[in-house]
Amino acid sequence: MVETPHPTPEIIHHKPQTLNHEPYNLNPKPQTPNQVDNPPYEMRWLKDVCALDMLYEAVIAFVSVGSSSMGDFTQQMEREIARLQEIHTLSAAEKATMEKLTALTQPGLSEPRDQLLALRGLLAYGLLEHCLTKRHHVDFGVDRRAGKRRRVAVPFRSNDTPAERSEFAHPDTLIVYTHLAYYGDGLTHAELKQVYTLTP
Repeated sequence: MVETPHPTPEIIHHKPQTLNHEPYNLNPKPQTPNQVDNPPYEMRWLKDVCALDMLYEAVIAFVSVGSSSMGDFTQQMEREIARLQEIHTLSAAEKATMEKLTALTQPGLSEPRDQLLALRGLLAYGLLEHCLTKRHHVDFGVDRRAGKRRRVAVPFRSNDTPAERSEFAHPDTLIVYTHLAYYGDGLTHAELKQVYTLTP
């Protein structure tokens, strides 16, 4: 009688053994009634700082729902800002917020505009939601085995088992998974030392 080897957790794992994750949906999610009333945490400063409701709702809808293009959003913001400046006397806090909102409508790349577009990509198109449904060290993680030089997240086949010669094809998911992996694991002493060594 020949004994068969004991199956490993990787072999009997219930999930399909695939080297790449499915891409997230590139179409904006349909708007739900509470998305404007309950904005994502990153944008709640806008609601707390000022009472400019129309501008607030426009920004939240653009970021979390993706209901309009960047050009339409910019025109809407410019019209509303001009209208408010004519009919409303702004407080100091409202003026500071208005300056931030005005920066969103300026052509070219700027830090506020970059943050707005990054949030839109993460929230309106479901990228962050897709990545958060995956489990660290099970579906993705950083391969820290000896001899591995890549410092970005890679797909995992099962618990603590990186998929050989596989990587995430979509750059946005790669960035988010890498952030989540280092957020969960932190940096080793050698990696922290290298960060300070390479920082100019």
